Amino acid sequence: LKVLPLTIGHCCSLVEADFSSNLLGELPSTLGNLQNIKVLQLANNGLRSFPAKILKGCSQLSTLDLHGNEVTIEDLREVEGWAEFDERRRSKHSKQIEFSIMGSSG
Repeated sequence: LKVLPLTIGHCCSLVEADFSSNLLGELPSTLGNLQNIKVLQLANNGLRSFPAKILKGCSQLSTLDLHGNEVTIEDLREVEGWAEFDERRRSKHSKQIEFSIMGSSG
């Protein structure tokens, strides 16, 4: 897969998507229309940039896998919407740790 169709943004009920290990050089900004998506796997694609609209528009996104791409964590920290995404990501992991501790004490 070399290109994601622009119409991917119409899949409003999508909660998880795995586009890993393709040949995507860039992402359509219409991915930012996926307001319910929580997990977006984009590893090993050769991505050179990451559209700000995705972090701003995907308000439920808490897991983003970009390893194996040219986009660095430093690049992402400069993208508008990073702080909000990072808060959701940290909150998700905090809840998992909390549950694990509570679940093992009984």
